[in-house]
Amino acid sequence: MRQLFGTNGIRGIVNNTIDSSFFLYIGMAYGSFKKGKIAVGRDSRISSRMLEDSFIAGLLSTGCEVIDTGIVPIPAIQYYIKNNSSVKGGAMITASHNPPEYNGVKIIAEDGTEAPEDDEKKIEDIYFEKKFNKAFWKDTGSYSKRDIIDYYIQGVSKMVDLGSIDGKDLKIVLDAANGPGSISSSKFLKTMNIRYVGINTNIDGTFPGRNPEPTEENLDVIQKVMKNGKFNFGVAHDGDADRSVFFDEDGRFIDGDIILSIVAKYLLEQKKGGTIVTTVATSSSLKDTVEECGGRLIETPVGSIYVARKMMEVGAIFGGEGNGGLIFAEHQYCRDGLAALGKILEIIIKKGKSLSDLANEIPRYHLLKDKISVKNTYVRADIIKRIKKKYFGDERVHMERDGIKIYCDEKDWILIRKSGTEPILRIYAESKDEKKAKNLLDSGRKLIKNV
Repeated sequence: MRQLFGTNGIRGIVNNTIDSSFFLYIGMAYGSFKKGKIAVGRDSRISSRMLEDSFIAGLLSTGCEVIDTGIVPIPAIQYYIKNNSSVKGGAMITASHNPPEYNGVKIIAEDGTEAPEDDEKKIEDIYFEKKFNKAFWKDTGSYSKRDIIDYYIQGVSKMVDLGSIDGKDLKIVLDAANGPGSISSSKFLKTMNIRYVGINTNIDGTFPGRNPEPTEENLDVIQKVMKNGKFNFGVAHDGDADRSVFFDEDGRFIDGDIILSIVAKYLLEQKKGGTIVTTVATSSSLKDTVEECGGRLIETPVGSIYVARKMMEVGAIFGGEGNGGLIFAEHQYCRDGLAALGKILEIIIKKGKSLSDLANEIPRYHLLKDKISVKNTYVRADIIKRIKKKYFGDERVHMERDGIKIYCDEKDWILIRKSGTEPILRIYAESKDEKKAKNLLDSGRKLIKNV
């Protein structure tokens, strides 16, 4: 099967599975598919400039007008595309949370969302069939640069109650992962007169401070800094700043599902109801919270693109995943790390409560996770197929797009799904009882092994 795009665009190891010549042809394929003005940005990785130049060359060869936005958070370029009707699409050179040897590209639709699968398939077809629409020599494209950071910060500021934040006596810790958030989040906090201590806030594509994936185990430095000082909370971004994870005033990591619930509760109370969208892998704590606030919860397959498009379809006010990816409908239909930071600042001030107090208001479940490596993506797909066959017709089972969810009762469940980017299977198990959650997780492991 010919396939380049996964659930997060194209990813690979630089000068191994992807290189500059590959990006030239991908740029040509995209330019052949989408004519007109195209915005391109990149993250801070060492290889990003090289790959961006090649991608842009491909676009120019097909006659596209290219706007180079430089090093930016991916939500910044998405916001720029969404709010400029003359821009017909875009691309971000990034591998997000992957290690520094990786890179990739995400294609962005005209509305600022991640490109739908149908568009990616058409780009793949052009690439594999080499059906490039090369421009006549005098019709090759134009190139210009544009700084969009201030424009993006202004956009985020519109969705945050600035009056509640500006000048308040707050102090936070920011870990920007040496990525584009080093620029945007630092500037936003300075604009809001928020005191902060910066960690990994210099641009460095080797990610010397930490792995760009903002998991608790990768964020020991921010926890140490917080425990040795007095701060309201801490925030850490991933490699391209579309996600934010948070620490309370005591330096304790707050699970992403709890942050989802805190924000959902605040917005539902403000708007007196509404629809919230999340994925099948999110904790039932969000479901309980939404029901308590008189809202409606809709679940989608795992992946921010599915959450965003369902939000657009049903008119949801908020959505997201438990990995720190929050989507605010009033702002734009994509994950936005700075928007998440701004909204948490607003909530803490307007509620007059600490982040730990807000977290303690959310119903608690034990959601455990594990992953099992398999030989390749074909083995991964075959295991999922066999599990689905085993449980076909079982009323306790929900067949998901990329896996299967088994309900032991209303609130106890196991989810087994294939990763969209790696040859691994992910297992999730949840229960109110920690011991039961551990047993469910073990049952998931055994199911994969014995199917």
